[in-house]
Amino acid sequence: MNIFHWVGQWRRTQPEKTALCFRGRETSYLRLYTQACRIAAYLAKQGFDKGQRIAVLMDNCPEFIQIYLACAGRGLILVPFNTRWVADEVGWALRNCEPAAVFYHAKYRQRIIEGSDKSAMDNVLKVEIPETQVDYLETRLHPAGRPGGDEVGSFDPVPPESPHVIMYTSGTTGRPKGAVLSLRKTFFNCLNAQLFLDLRNDDRMLLSVPLFHSGGLFIQASPVLYRGASLIIQPKFDARATYQDIRNYKITKYSAVPTIMKKLLAVPREMRADLSSLEICAVGGEKLGEDLVEQCMAAGFPLYQIMGQTETSIMLWASDKDLIVQPTTVGKPVLHGRVEVFDAGGSPVKPGEIGELAISGPTLMSGYWRLPDQEKETFRDGWHYTGDMARKNESGYFFMVDRYTDMYISGGENVYPAEVERVLKTHAAIIDIAVIGIPDSVWGQTGHAFVIKKPDTSLAEKDIRAFCKGRLAKFKWPTKITFCDDFPRTALGKIIKEKVKAKSFKKG
Repeated sequence: MNIFHWVGQWRRTQPEKTALCFRGRETSYLRLYTQACRIAAYLAKQGFDKGQRIAVLMDNCPEFIQIYLACAGRGLILVPFNTRWVADEVGWALRNCEPAAVFYHAKYRQRIIEGSDKSAMDNVLKVEIPETQVDYLETRLHPAGRPGGDEVGSFDPVPPESPHVIMYTSGTTGRPKGAVLSLRKTFFNCLNAQLFLDLRNDDRMLLSVPLFHSGGLFIQASPVLYRGASLIIQPKFDARATYQDIRNYKITKYSAVPTIMKKLLAVPREMRADLSSLEICAVGGEKLGEDLVEQCMAAGFPLYQIMGQTETSIMLWASDKDLIVQPTTVGKPVLHGRVEVFDAGGSPVKPGEIGELAISGPTLMSGYWRLPDQEKETFRDGWHYTGDMARKNESGYFFMVDRYTDMYISGGENVYPAEVERVLKTHAAIIDIAVIGIPDSVWGQTGHAFVIKKPDTSLAEKDIRAFCKGRLAKFKWPTKITFCDDFPRTALGKIIKEKVKAKSFKKG
C-alpha cells in the first residue's frame, strides 16, 4: 500500500520505461526510484523520525514527486503548500504543521521569510530549489554519486494506516484545515482511479493541475505511478501548450477543472491540435453545467465527470455514456466506497428527496490535523458528512443541489467566505461584512462582498481590493462589492446568508 514500493517494483520490471516527462526531459522508473531513495537517505541522515512533517512550496516538477515518494519510504508526512498563498497564509501553515524541513522554489523564498516566525524556523531545514534547474536535488544532496542503502528492503516497513500527506483544504473557521491522508487511503484511491480511468501500462497522462491539490497528486500522479504508466507534467496550465502536448505526446488520459476546460474552448479552432489520441478527459472540482458538457464533447473531448473532496478523493463518477443519459448527474459511487444521502436525523432519504451527501469506506481521511472538534462535526456513525445537499434518482445517479456550507469554488479553488470575512474585518473602516459566491462566466464562481462601513469614512471598492493584496490569495478577492446599512440577522445576531444571497435587505 506504499507508493514508494510501487515505483520500486516497476523499476525492476520496466527500468527504462518513462515514469515522468518534464519540459521534454524524460525520467525512467529506475531513475525516479533512485532519486527518491537518495532524498529518503538524505532525510534519514538529518535524523528525521517517522511522523515528522516535510513541507513543500513548489510548482509542478519532478522534485515534488521525488519528495512525495521519499516521504512514503521513510514514514514522513508530506505537507504541500498552495503556491497561490500569500506570506500570511504560508506563515500560518508553517506554524500549524511545524515541519522539520521545507523544500521550496527560489521564487517563493520571500513568502517564507515574511510569513514565518524566525525563531521557530531556526531549527527547520530549508532547501531552496532553482525552478529552472532539473534534477537539482539529486546533484545537491549526493554530489559524489550513488549512496548506499537504496534497495526496497533497506527501508523499514511503514504501516498502511500511517499518515502520508497533510493536505490543506479551506476551513469554515476562517483558516485552512489539514486533512490527514494515510498510505492506505492513497492505495484505495488508486484502485478507484484505475477502474474509472481504465488506466493501462501504456497510458500517457497529462498533468496541468497543481500537485498541491488532491486532483493533481491523488487522482492523476499517484494512480499513474501505481499502474506503471507515464506522467507528462506541465509546470503550470497553459491552454495552447496543452493542445500541443496532447498532440506531441499522444496523450491518452487527461483531467482538469471546468475553468481549464473553458480556457481550452476559448482557444481559436485553428490553433487547437488533434485530440484523436485522447480517450478520457475527466473533469471535476465543481459542478459541470450542461452547456459546458455539450461544448466539450462537440470540441472532441471525451468528457467524464468526477466529484470528490480532499477529505474523500473521488466519491462519484460518470462516464461519457452516463452524461448522455443523465447530462446533469455527478455520477454513481466509486467501487471502494459507500455514498448515501441522509436527512437531518441521519436516515437515508428516498429517491428524489434532498439531503446531505455522506461517504464511508477506505478512501476517507484519517481526520483533521489538530482539529478534533472539526472531526466530530463531520464524522458521524462511520460516515463523513460533506456539507453538500444532493439527491439521487431510482437508477442510482446522484445530483448536486447546493451546499450546506457557504463555500464556493472559483477556478477549481475552494473559497470559504469565513476566511475572506476574517481578513477584511481587520480593516479599520469596516464594521461588518458578508461574502457569498456568485456565478462567473470564466471562473465558475467569484466572491460578492456586502460591506457595512463606519460612518463618515470614504471607504471605496478600490480600497478593499488594495487591502486584500498581501493578505489573501487573489482568487479569494471579492470581484463585486456592495455597501449596506445592515444585514438580516437571527435573534442571536448571526447574519442570514440566504437572505443576503437573495439581496432581500436594505443596501446603503
